[in-house]
Amino acid sequence: MIASPGWSLLGLLLLAQPAGARADALRRVDDASSSGGSDRSSSGQHGWSSSGSSGSDSSSQSDCSDDECDDAGVLFAILLLAPWWLPYAADEPGLSAGYAPYPFADGPGLLRRSDPTDPQAAKPRRVLLQLDAESGFLLQGVVPGSLAARLQLPHRMELDARVSLLSDVYETPSRLGVSGTGHVTLRHGQRQRVDFRTGLGVRVFALDQVQLGFDLLYAIDGYIAKNLVLRIELHVGNLGDTAVGQARSSLGVMIKRSELYAGWDQTGLAGPDSTSRLGGPIAGIRTWF
Repeated sequence: MIASPGWSLLGLLLLAQPAGARADALRRVDDASSSGGSDRSSSGQHGWSSSGSSGSDSSSQSDCSDDECDDAGVLFAILLLAPWWLPYAADEPGLSAGYAPYPFADGPGLLRRSDPTDPQAAKPRRVLLQLDAESGFLLQGVVPGSLAARLQLPHRMELDARVSLLSDVYETPSRLGVSGTGHVTLRHGQRQRVDFRTGLGVRVFALDQVQLGFDLLYAIDGYIAKNLVLRIELHVGNLGDTAVGQARSSLGVMIKRSELYAGWDQTGLAGPDSTSRLGGPIAGIRTWF
């Protein structure tokens, strides 16, 4: 959680293995997520616990003056927090009144203001439920089937969860894994055509055994044109001692209260002993209630 979600995710995906290695994709994910349990007592041989050069290292790290170090620290903090303070600076507080029944139902976007001067105006809804059904084909030979729910609450709060069944079609007999995430989320920036949210929650993966970890979510919903919706999600977290990064993006079109969408989902895992990835096109339907 120290690094920006976008840069952390990029680093994890760069560590992922070549796309040509497709066989046993779920097995490699399971191995990567459970590799933290291996014996790493020999880490000192690789310099992780070496103290012989600590004196020379410490003497070479104090090259900047106090003012230069302070300026660099401030600049780093500004860049690190930009994904949060920029949306907050452009926020429209009046949109906290509630939600339309679904995006573009009676105007742009989903968030609505209350209008006490117009007694005929429909009151915004205080709670809104969104359900997704999704599938696709990940390039490592895995077919996902996913169900997701997002409960939008008053005061910018949200709850969301996603559960996916993963079938490895290149393995005989086919293996079935389970992955999922769940978050408590706050919208920290919102306008009629875009909202930003950050969530903290859990991540799970199960094949031969259940692996648990935390998950940090940064997401953007953009209502870019009439009936067109762009969504981006960045995840950074872990499964045991394994770092996990995930990026999802989709473009959808609204038909009444449902959104038909297509996009891409990419997940990378970097463990102490191995790395793995799953990624490919996705498509689904999202409906508001």
